[in-house]
Amino acid sequence: MEKNIAWVLASTYAHGHTDAVTEPMVYTIEQVAVLFQLTPGGVRKMIREHTWPTPVVKVGSRTRIPAAPVNRLLDEQPLVVAPGSGGSAAAVEPGAA
Repeated sequence: MEKNIAWVLASTYAHGHTDAVTEPMVYTIEQVAVLFQLTPGGVRKMIREHTWPTPVVKVGSRTRIPAAPVNRLLDEQPLVVAPGSGGSAAAVEPGAA
């Protein structure tokens, strides 16, 4: 997963940025889709159906996902495809799938 996080971080900043790269405070739907190996449409569907496993922040028409819960989820729980999920990956307790 570290490679994906590095890609997301790099894509967050303009080319030629010379300051130290820091982790973002929030991710876009497209960024979390890359991190979880989902499509942006799949992430939107999970958010719409209230099955996305982390908090979501709406600002006007924009949707952002706080980075800290996403990073904890990536570090702590394996991602599995739950039966009946239609192929959407979700964090579940080990042995629960």
